[in-house]
Amino acid sequence: MIAGKKCTTNLGLNNRFQMAVRCPPSGPSDYHIRLCILGGHRLGQPPG
Repeated sequence: MIAGKKCTTNLGLNNRFQMAVRCPPSGPSDYHIRLCILGGHRLGQPPG
């Protein structure tokens, strides 16, 4: 989350973004987490 916040600062998305953490299905030896940053346009509620 800290790295994601630094990325949004570099992209100029100051306080106008949402982060979503995903854990996509993968093989038994390939565990990873994906951090999606949504921003750059007006976000509605619910997101999507």
